[in-house]
Amino acid sequence: MGVYKQGIAGPFSGKVGSIIGSRWRKISYMRGIARKNHKPASPAQLLQRKKFQIMSDFLLGISPLFNRSYSQENTSRKSAYHIALSYHLKYAFTMWDGLPEIDFTKVVLSRGNLPKPLDARAECTPDKNIMVIWSPLIRTSFVSPDDKAMIVIYNSQDKIFIVNSKHSRKEGQALVKIIRHWHDHPLHIFIFFSSDEGNNSPSHYLGVRRINPETETENL
Repeated sequence: MGVYKQGIAGPFSGKVGSIIGSRWRKISYMRGIARKNHKPASPAQLLQRKKFQIMSDFLLGISPLFNRSYSQENTSRKSAYHIALSYHLKYAFTMWDGLPEIDFTKVVLSRGNLPKPLDARAECTPDKNIMVIWSPLIRTSFVSPDDKAMIVIYNSQDKIFIVNSKHSRKEGQALVKIIRHWHDHPLHIFIFFSSDEGNNSPSHYLGVRRINPETETENL
């Protein structure tokens, strides 16, 4: 696919012979009509397709969040979601027994130049919820105590996200209610800060927690 500037005939949209013209985000594109390929996919191609399927299923669950958490990225040619997808396809996989799996330690749910949360951790509470704790200390002048603490919890068994934005940096902690159905499910927990001006901190992975459905809780 190619990007083109207006010629003497101007941009076009639709099909002309074997060429298709289109326009996205005020940019004109041309591409050739795809030809059917009857050649079997190579192992590398099959692996890449599997990675794409896994990562797309994961990120689509929070795709609207990237409009905020990747707001400082250049989105003139790619949407915030597709910028995130490109990064994660390249860097956020590990191989286990010959199969690709998401490496949650490499997942980046937000980007920006706000400082990352200090001394952040996540704990299972006796009443079977998740408590996220961080230092409320402010060490630079451009950081606000009113920055939102964005807490993202991913249930990798049910493939569902919770996004909690009810708390601010100055509070130093947030209690996230967990429904009974999620007890004993692996819960991957992330936190980042976001300002009213649209700036963000890089996300911080707090690990995976599993709430024991019986009397005790487990911090993995």
